[in-house]
Amino acid sequence: MLSQLSVCAFLKSPPLTHFLHRSLQDDRYALIEKSSEAEVLNYLRNRENQTDCLVLEDSPDITPLISAFNDHKMLLPAVIILNTFSLESNPLPPGIIPVTEHHPASDLMPRNFSYRYHPAEVLVLDTSLLDPIHQDPHPSTRLEAVIDKAIVQFLQLSPLAGLTQSSILPSKANAVHDSSVLLQQQQRLADKLKERLGYLGVYYKRDPKQFLRHLPPKAAQELLQALKKSYRNIILEYFSPVENLNDYIDNFVNLAFFADLPVTNVVEMHMELMDEFAQQLKLENRSEDILLDYRLTLIDTIAHLCELYRRSIPRES
Repeated sequence: MLSQLSVCAFLKSPPLTHFLHRSLQDDRYALIEKSSEAEVLNYLRNRENQTDCLVLEDSPDITPLISAFNDHKMLLPAVIILNTFSLESNPLPPGIIPVTEHHPASDLMPRNFSYRYHPAEVLVLDTSLLDPIHQDPHPSTRLEAVIDKAIVQFLQLSPLAGLTQSSILPSKANAVHDSSVLLQQQQRLADKLKERLGYLGVYYKRDPKQFLRHLPPKAAQELLQALKKSYRNIILEYFSPVENLNDYIDNFVNLAFFADLPVTNVVEMHMELMDEFAQQLKLENRSEDILLDYRLTLIDTIAHLCELYRRSIPRES
């Protein structure tokens, strides 16, 4: 069915596997279960754009699998089921509360923690799923709520999430920082939810706490440096015969959009870079006239940013 949400699961515990099959029996979900890390990777390589959520059981084996996700720039909503063994080998930092009966899926997870996969994942204890199974004739309601939470948090995930949290490991942040991959997946999933399921997606919902003007000074400086580095890449490649120039522009524009970066700051970055290049050209006894051509770069980048703002305005139903 076109309206089904595709859930790819990798579980090793028979009780969890049984619970998953029992919970996702209705027409809303299409369950795809894989029995090995290799099967998961092979499936997602061919079906990543058709997969709407991952359900993974936390274990030592999940680390190389998630590393492979990051290496292949695979970003998807994810539910990670924790158990006693996994928490002993990879404990949660203080203050992190997984989804349980007392902390339902409607409560947003804190963002200042070292995550398994990405900042929008949902952590849930296996006991909160399995313990009441014999008393509850409708176990699907619990799992559906957790999957819905994972999808909503993924749609709300900003590409700045990995940039402004000091606890995030660089290898993990790289996947989130590839904002074009994140935005493409968010748009695909939001369109599917809205057009096929009648769900009003939350794509382009920005977090004001991550706006440049609301960040602490150190985080704001790091963000500006990252933006300047991203814009510098655009300048260096703009007149080169590269096929991924739009990716460079999109990465910069997406970061600027979620940071609510004023256009004046974009102009300032451009002028600072032009000054740097002008000084270098003087040292090489070369003409600065070539820099005038890069006004096109600034116009092109601002046009992309304006288009992103235009698309972020909700359409009339």
